[in-house]
Amino acid sequence: MKKEEIYKIIDERVETKIKDLKNINNLKSPYRKVEVILKNYKNFQKMVDSLKEQLNNIEIVKKINPDSTKPVGYVDYKPDIEKKEYIKDKINDEILIYTNRILKTENALKFIKKDKYYKIIELKYFENYSVEEICNELNISEKTFRTHRNRLIDSLSLYLFPKEILEDF
Repeated sequence: MKKEEIYKIIDERVETKIKDLKNINNLKSPYRKVEVILKNYKNFQKMVDSLKEQLNNIEIVKKINPDSTKPVGYVDYKPDIEKKEYIKDKINDEILIYTNRILKTENALKFIKKDKYYKIIELKYFENYSVEEICNELNISEKTFRTHRNRLIDSLSLYLFPKEILEDF
């Protein structure tokens, strides 16, 4: 696989994840938003690492028409250094979005970490265990699982989306 193809794949994935992050705000309930955040939590750091790697490997590619020595399409006369700085700024903005989401999520998780049933969150959202596997692992009923999962997600919702929770009153 060529370097350009790898960068294209990375760019597509970054764009998809950024859209997902932005779409979190379009979800209806804070509860659902928290679930999406928890399910993607591990990927946030991977995205930051990927973006940092991109930041260190910026290349400006000039397209040349094979029939001519003139560039194809719109010609940007900005120096390469300006183009690189623009790209770096864009990538840094994306890194900031993910880093903020990571920090907010970590702070919210600290808020519930001492809870007796915190392990439900870890197993369900970080380890991708099924409900049955979690119930077996923790030796609890499915009803207990659902009750405490909902309670913990509600607590996280209050921490991550306090304005939306208060708007309902």
